Amino acid sequence: MAKKTKDPLNDQVYDLIGRGKVRAARHLVKDALASAEGSKRETLLLELLINVELSDGQIAKALRALDTRRSLGFRSAFESFDAGLLRASLLIKSERFLAARSELTELVINPKSINWPSLLDALDEFVRADEQCRRIMGDYLVRGYEASTSRFGIPATPEVTARGVGPAIKKARELFRQASRAHQRLTIKALTAPCQQARDAIAEEVTESVALESVAYFRELGLELVRQLAPHK
Repeated sequence: MAKKTKDPLNDQVYDLIGRGKVRAARHLVKDALASAEGSKRETLLLELLINVELSDGQIAKALRALDTRRSLGFRSAFESFDAGLLRASLLIKSERFLAARSELTELVINPKSINWPSLLDALDEFVRADEQCRRIMGDYLVRGYEASTSRFGIPATPEVTARGVGPAIKKARELFRQASRAHQRLTIKALTAPCQQARDAIAEEVTESVALESVAYFRELGLELVRQLAPHK
């Protein structure tokens, strides 16, 4: 972000970087930041620090410096967009793809970005981040689907893949909701039964429902309800 200027500190810092003395360059900039007066000077020093960290491959430190720089604001929308793009690129390098996609989403949907010279770069980075997010989330979706269907005994699609997990999740959710509604209806009838004879009749109805129920969790709840309704049987 920062460019070489007539500032002697800049020349000194870049000279140190060129000679491989990044640690000395970092200390020089941080010392200057500690005594910086005015936001303009602080802004320039933070941008210089970002470049120092990037030259040393310190992505996490560069991100922290960039976040501090962004908190000071920018003179134009394009400068703000450039900082956002840099942050997203650093997040991608850190394999923080979900955070990167979120950052890039804010950039590409902003109406002002339509005339931004770096829009294509942002779009390309978005595609990269989105591809990785889909891969990551696909794994999480499959894992969550398998865990839920196993826990509740919901009939599951065998060997489901990330590509086919969406429809499988919808089907499992609908089976669970149908079973939940049916159990809730029978529970309400049981709670409002006026006498033991009515409870016995409801117990028979629940027993028949359990025999047809495909979700194991609600079969167990149904059997427990039968025991509560007709303890003498």
